Amino acid sequence: MHLPVWAARPTLPAREPKLNAPFLHLARTLLTPAARIAGFRSPVFVHPERLVNAYRDFTEGKTRLIVGFRHPYGDDPQLTGYLFHKALPQAARRLGSPLRGLKKGLSHVLFVYGMEVPLWSHPLVGKLLIAIGAVPVDHSHPDPAGMNRIRRAILEGDYPVALAPEGHVTYRSEASPEIESGTARFGFWCVEDLAKRGRAEKTVFVPLSYHYKYRLGSLRALDRLIGRIERECGSGETDAAGGKGGTTAGEWPFASRARALDRAASAIRSILAASYGLPPDSPQGDLLLAAIGSCERILGIEPPKEEAGPMERFYAMRGVAWDRIFRGDLSRMGGLERNLADRGAGEAWFAMRHMEVAELLYHVDLSPASAPEGLSDLFERAINLGDLLGRACGGTLADRPSPARKRPIVVVGEPVRFDDLAEEYRAGKKEAIKKATLIIKRRFEDCIHDYKSV
Repeated sequence: MHLPVWAARPTLPAREPKLNAPFLHLARTLLTPAARIAGFRSPVFVHPERLVNAYRDFTEGKTRLIVGFRHPYGDDPQLTGYLFHKALPQAARRLGSPLRGLKKGLSHVLFVYGMEVPLWSHPLVGKLLIAIGAVPVDHSHPDPAGMNRIRRAILEGDYPVALAPEGHVTYRSEASPEIESGTARFGFWCVEDLAKRGRAEKTVFVPLSYHYKYRLGSLRALDRLIGRIERECGSGETDAAGGKGGTTAGEWPFASRARALDRAASAIRSILAASYGLPPDSPQGDLLLAAIGSCERILGIEPPKEEAGPMERFYAMRGVAWDRIFRGDLSRMGGLERNLADRGAGEAWFAMRHMEVAELLYHVDLSPASAPEGLSDLFERAINLGDLLGRACGGTLADRPSPARKRPIVVVGEPVRFDDLAEEYRAGKKEAIKKATLIIKRRFEDCIHDYKSV
């Protein structure tokens, strides 16, 4: 039965991963056409030898491997799957050192995913995640069982574990990432667990930074997206430089498109400000707090008395809202209880529309561009503005626009070897975790620098 978005619905129990090798082999044959459908071409590697060597060391039993991928776009897990099953073996062959001794003949990774994903996505997604051996964790509630699942997978899994150290989609591929401390904790736990068992493997973390490049042939797709954004926010006007694609002498390429996006961003900010009862020129931070506050009021969440960052408040709001929408007690309810549960779920659904807007306001700067932008920068900005409009109209990450095919650029960062920090961890866990998290952040920043140099 198809339920309306405002109705309460049964939750799904957390299921243990159970990798299905025959299914994986079948799925692997479908990756290339799936990549075309997803809109990306074969990725270009920067420093491929780092990932090839790290994966080989894992297959030879020298290391336990954690792979951390940047999460700027939303479809990064799909790209990661293609990367390991297709691009990694190809890169190893090009380097003259093909991967051998693979478990079940696959260069696979075990993904960590949020338990809520099967709830809001297609019903088949939950079954797919189990079949590929993905490891569930609850991001919105304390979840010792989920943390232990990840810990076991890192220590004992037949394949490396892949996770997003940022913990959420960040929407900016060239911005310095925010890194949660969980990755460092898992790395040090693995060092401890290996030592307790008398095992000689080392614990290694390899960062992957993802970026998209677009071709000039994609300009029509960009213009269509900009036109849709202009229509929805009412910012369209004839550009004095000669139309949407025109530039005047001395301007950087695509200048008029950048101006169109600036106008759209300003219009979106003014409209959102009015919807929250704020002056049209309100700072973006005020809009963010207004959206967060609206969500918390609907859900009955008291604003934090102590300093709390937006992401911490997002996780709290998600936890309360998901608990009202997805419930384990619906089968025991009578008519009145069920109707009240549906009303509570509807209120939570509408509250989360404010949260969706707040999430984009937190990550996406609506200020005018401060420097010349290339084609890929314009695409990223246009997609983010289109996404913000979609969230304001009731959409989610699943509705994020993807207007044109693109070429992924995958930068492999310098590995982080947790054993090199083990002595500091024994002396002071908190400080060692903080230091390791900072090192991971710097490695990702180095990846972004390398990408800009390509």
